[in-house]
Amino acid sequence: MRRRYYWLYSFLVNLFFSSRKRNYYFYRKTQKSQTTHYLSHPKPQWVKVKVIYLKDMMGEKTGCRKIANHFNHLYGKRETVGKTYVANIIRDNRYLIMQERRKLKNKLPRWVAVHK
Repeated sequence: MRRRYYWLYSFLVNLFFSSRKRNYYFYRKTQKSQTTHYLSHPKPQWVKVKVIYLKDMMGEKTGCRKIANHFNHLYGKRETVGKTYVANIIRDNRYLIMQERRKLKNKLPRWVAVHK
């Protein structure tokens, strides 16, 4: 009797353990690859600072295209920027731009000698 149902017993045991393994691997989190590939090198830090400075000085209504054109006119021999790069910098540093603009507005005027 025992030999007769041995195949059924082994089948059920294999099915039980194999399904547990499948579920374990199914619910395991996959690891994302740590390598990132860039098409070009990142811009230097001074480019970001100058773009933020230009946004402060040129006003609130100035668009990304105008800032990019102005930057490329001033610093085009060293580094150039595009509209998308300027838009991303402005979007990511909105609070910093607001702080710099506030400093500019509250800045005391320079002392000028008065002719008497």
